[in-house]
Amino acid sequence: MLRLMPIPEYKGRSADEIAAGKFVNDSAWQIHASLSWCDYAERKQAPTALHYAGLHLRTGVEQLWFEVLFAASGGSITSTAYEEALNSTTKLHKLIDMDGPHYVKFAEFIQILASVDSRSHPPTVVWDIARLKRIHGGCSELLLHFQGIPEKGYRSDAWNENRLRFLLESASWMWSEMTSRGNLAVYAPEGLKKPEVFSLWERYRDGTNTAEDVRIGLRIIQPIVGGRPFPPS
Repeated sequence: MLRLMPIPEYKGRSADEIAAGKFVNDSAWQIHASLSWCDYAERKQAPTALHYAGLHLRTGVEQLWFEVLFAASGGSITSTAYEEALNSTTKLHKLIDMDGPHYVKFAEFIQILASVDSRSHPPTVVWDIARLKRIHGGCSELLLHFQGIPEKGYRSDAWNENRLRFLLESASWMWSEMTSRGNLAVYAPEGLKKPEVFSLWERYRDGTNTAEDVRIGLRIIQPIVGGRPFPPS
């Protein structure tokens, strides 16, 4: 799915502009809101805004995970099942650990397909699932759980600097991936209608074939599949 185009500006927005902005049910919208609150907190010296930024960042990661898992499962995961998993970190991580590697492998396979397909394709993000986990946990630990009393450092200069640095590094990385590359793995393996292509995918998934093996195989079968190994749009 393509992200927001043209790329919206997040700097210089007022609190009212950020809070009253039209909601978009998309992970990129959440990350944009997080960066907007970070910018506001830094400009206005308003540490409370860092909590808002952390909430949007964590929600953006959760929304992105759903998009990733939906792609990895071929659309079989439901929003209800995912909401249930969100209520338990153990269940959520189990779900991610089960489908995450499958998503990464298939996203890589799509990149190989795109490199030899006769049509042009937008670049695909292969998300670092482990880094997303660290960001998700960091939001809770640093901003969304009990932070102690002010005398122990809450909202001190060091507290603010540490939280702002974490938020900016995390949200900026995600925003850069979304705006410079912008595509998730939007096809599921079941969408590989051509048996020759699906066979290549199975061997790559199982580690039998390397990326170069797949490229060579695709070039060999291109005349058979009409030069378009991708499923129809």
